[in-house]
Amino acid sequence: EALLAEYPILVHPMDKTDNYIKRCVAMPGDVLEIKNADLFINGKPADNPEGAQTDYIVTTSGSGFSDEFLQDEIGIDLENNNGNFSPGPDSKTYIFNITSAEAEKVKKYPGVVSVVKYVDTNVGMFFPNDEANFPWTLDNYGPLTIPQKGKAIALAPNNIALYRRLITVYEQNTLEEKNGQYIINGQITNQYIPKYNYYWMMGDNRHRSQDSRFWGFVPETHIVGKASLIWFSWNKGPRWNRIFKVIE
Repeated sequence: EALLAEYPILVHPMDKTDNYIKRCVAMPGDVLEIKNADLFINGKPADNPEGAQTDYIVTTSGSGFSDEFLQDEIGIDLENNNGNFSPGPDSKTYIFNITSAEAEKVKKYPGVVSVVKYVDTNVGMFFPNDEANFPWTLDNYGPLTIPQKGKAIALAPNNIALYRRLITVYEQNTLEEKNGQYIINGQITNQYIPKYNYYWMMGDNRHRSQDSRFWGFVPETHIVGKASLIWFSWNKGPRWNRIFKVIE
């Protein structure tokens, strides 16, 4: 129990699921890669959704920001900003969690020297939790091909971590690994052919989101619907600019 408290289980069993609203950014067969916090699909920059947020490091000459600018132009609640605005390691540096449009406003603020995307360098926290073969970070991840129904996957010691859960949990096979060989349902094989299509989901708030970078592939059996409307939003009162907003 002490170990579980210190190292909580992040992946739920099949019969205990949570519902998340995430954006599907990669389809079966797509090649996904994140390079310095920018998402690429099949080698091309992915569309940046309106309202998508990420962390920026803002360097100033030391003059800071007015409350009016932060509240009225950037929409930051100074009493409870949820980490969207905080001082950096010195009096000239700040961390913003904002949209690209808001970042452009910050760039034009008097005394701002630079506005650059924050790039997370922590390794070992992310799917498939195999740092030796996949030393990926939140902002430098992949390249990774999304599994496709009927398309064979070659299995090897340096990639099996990607597919263990797919083979055993999502597709309910037995898997044994002996001396570099793979035994699936009692048969020795060096490949696996998925029976489902898989997808890659990411949150629009790229630094404040549990998504496929933590859980991995999402099978078609786990997609339960499509979000279309924000019907209510609250932060110390109704957020009227978000209520009944259509989700693109």
